[in-house]
Amino acid sequence: MRQPLVSVVILNWNCRGFLGACIESVLAQAYPVIGLLLVDNASTDGSVQWLADTYPQLAVVVNDENVGFARAHNQAIRLTRGDYYLPLNPDVVLTPGFVGEMVAALEEHPEAGSATGKVYFSMRSGSSQDVRIYTTGHLLTKNRRPSNRGYKRKDTGQFDTPGYVFGANGACPLLRREMLDDVAFEGEFFDEMFFLYGDDYDLGWRAQLLGWRCLYVPTAVAYHHGKGSRGLYDPYIQYQYARNNYLVTYKNDLLGHFLADLPYILLYEVLWQAYMLLTDPRRELSHARAIVDFLRLLPEARRRRRALQSRRRVTAKYMRSLFTGMVFR
Repeated sequence: MRQPLVSVVILNWNCRGFLGACIESVLAQAYPVIGLLLVDNASTDGSVQWLADTYPQLAVVVNDENVGFARAHNQAIRLTRGDYYLPLNPDVVLTPGFVGEMVAALEEHPEAGSATGKVYFSMRSGSSQDVRIYTTGHLLTKNRRPSNRGYKRKDTGQFDTPGYVFGANGACPLLRREMLDDVAFEGEFFDEMFFLYGDDYDLGWRAQLLGWRCLYVPTAVAYHHGKGSRGLYDPYIQYQYARNNYLVTYKNDLLGHFLADLPYILLYEVLWQAYMLLTDPRRELSHARAIVDFLRLLPEARRRRRALQSRRRVTAKYMRSLFTGMVFR
């Protein structure tokens, strides 16, 4: 019986220090049918030469400029032929059974377009007591704050049960090719309005609207360093994070749900703005820039929203069932 091909694509931007462990974890996978490609977004840290010297047989695509997460992965999706596509952050290390467990789960559930494993933060102190969860899947919150289920919690077995979640974090999800083809808009699988942050959340929401579920597979374990490229408090990251959150909500949300949750949304915005003013007022400039750019992109976002909502295959009641409460981090 033919085993599905999994295309694993590592997207690198100045993460040379992480690449060795990431690549080796892919090469050590027990699952035998994997094609590995690395896309480099114009790194300046010697990554490309290091790859040529250390892994001369590895297929590498080098972009002339940093085109961001969405555009680079769209490029790679078109170049690969896998039944499944695994976008992999360079600061992630997969355990040997990761790909096999994810493939087996999706093969058993054809209604699922994606899968996420149990992803921990990397062990920095060398003690298993310090391991915290990075993600067990995305949450859809009433305050519209992108959130990872279990984020920074100790693993006490509370996330050991497989099942459906809202979506998969972009660090190491497994995506069904059929789903990617179905949700694509004008040839874009990931929405290229997003440069970084929010693209995975947007993909998961679009997939749900079109009837694709997301599976959580707790036996598929990975470790994520976090902040492998730029810290979350970098002004540019702050701008991208805020702008893209507005775009995701505008494109995908149902008006009735948005209005019903407006008190949660406004409360979160007030608290978030107050927190930024108290901790680092300069971040308000990034947020102001995000709002201005969101308004600039509104006509294109409206066009994409109309195309998506006209194809919606699930009921408003089903989408409402995916929401959880307020999440602040």
